[in-house]
Amino acid sequence: MSDTSTSVTSTIPETVRILGCNVQHGRRRDEAIAFMKSLTPAPEIILWQEAQPGDPGKGIPSDAEVVAEALGMDAYENVLTPHVRRPKHNVIFVKRGGVFVHEGTYQHPGAPHQAPANIAVRLRLPDGSLSYRRLLLLAGHACYYSAPIRSVEADFVLSVFKHGELGYAEYDFNSYRKDRHPRDLQSVRDRTFATNRSRLTDAGEFVPDDVFDRKLVNAGLVDVGLWAAQELGQKGADGPTAGWGPDKRDQRAEPVDGEDSDQDPASAIDRGYAVAELIPALLTAGPIDNAATRAFSDHLPVDSLWRYSGLVEVMDRRVDVIVH
Repeated sequence: MSDTSTSVTSTIPETVRILGCNVQHGRRRDEAIAFMKSLTPAPEIILWQEAQPGDPGKGIPSDAEVVAEALGMDAYENVLTPHVRRPKHNVIFVKRGGVFVHEGTYQHPGAPHQAPANIAVRLRLPDGSLSYRRLLLLAGHACYYSAPIRSVEADFVLSVFKHGELGYAEYDFNSYRKDRHPRDLQSVRDRTFATNRSRLTDAGEFVPDDVFDRKLVNAGLVDVGLWAAQELGQKGADGPTAGWGPDKRDQRAEPVDGEDSDQDPASAIDRGYAVAELIPALLTAGPIDNAATRAFSDHLPVDSLWRYSGLVEVMDRRVDVIVH
């Protein structure tokens, strides 16, 4: 059940946390839950990838059900795409009685790989009414094996975030930031992985795939971790989110200029992108890297904190959205 009331919250927060996480095949879900319970402020939104669907016939609840109950949130899952070999859920969790109110869920069964979770929320204003504008949210897991499919997935994100809409997308992109990737992937011993992470140029060369990032940025979206590092001076905000551990050794490029590729920012494949109009409200962003987060997944959670008053200003602004 979603919270559709407009009653005034007991405490208006100064900051709003939106958290993205990829919990590897749900294996350490309970450890992830314990970590999230430790956060202050608690997340208002969690954008979760690789949630397991459970098995109702065997009485096994889905990760979405377990997490929602444990954290006091409502869960909105994507529709499973049957052509994916090992289907997993993308899930968006919204805090019950929090500052965001669920307005609608949108399913995308025709997605070329895993369908993203996609909902719209409105912001609860200080007087208890709801914001004039909605915020569209996407939680997704980009195709790990095909650059052309990832390019189509980027087009899909932009089809959701139409001109005038407010949006935030958190994905495991399985691809790189523009100009923030290895010089090439020829030194990677796992050649299948190297090819999966590359795109084939018109000249017939395999180069690291950064198309998803370039398309989103060209359309005016802002990589919040990179923005926090470059514009807010937050060290490590653009840092790696994956790629450590012995099982990843053969998937790393050889160190360049003495740098340890385990700490290479090129491994920042988990990222959040916001419509530029939201950026003045951004306070901090980037991966949370500590013993607890490394223990529950092979990906770090990507955090962002937003100034509530800044979100009010943007989300209650009278703007007409172009309808295509």
